[in-house]
Amino acid sequence: MKTILLAISLALLTSAKAQVSFTIEGGYNNRNCPQMGAYLQYNVGHLFVAGGLSGLIGKKTDQGALFYSRIGYSITLSENYLLEPAIGYGNEYNSSEDKSLNKSGGVASLYLVRQLSNPNGSLIGGITATKSLVLVNVGIRFSFIRGSGKSGCPASW
Repeated sequence: MKTILLAISLALLTSAKAQVSFTIEGGYNNRNCPQMGAYLQYNVGHLFVAGGLSGLIGKKTDQGALFYSRIGYSITLSENYLLEPAIGYGNEYNSSEDKSLNKSGGVASLYLVRQLSNPNGSLIGGITATKSLVLVNVGIRFSFIRGSGKSGCPASW
């Protein structure tokens, strides 16, 4: 069984339209606190799966971190722009002592992606929301594994 899963994973990863990227982002949340985050994204064609975290930058200990996974679709707007709506599930971790402060539930996001002149880099900006937390972020995405085709990207990417 492990061999079959490994073979399927490798086949998907080396697919002609597969891509893996890493994004670093920063911004603010609806509690007026600065946030920093990172996530990995795997694209096959226009579909993508992403997972990551976003945490507070500062001394406040009651603002917590958001761990999430999401699935979405890349919509080509023009030669250099993509729109990425996604939905998923997240855990908002606020306290290790008082578990009642921790929350989990649905996550929705919408990102605008701008291709840079380097084909492996993109600028991103967007919003991620849960029931009680809204994050507005900007960042940079690095594509470090690409199949021979383009992944959910305009022809020039």
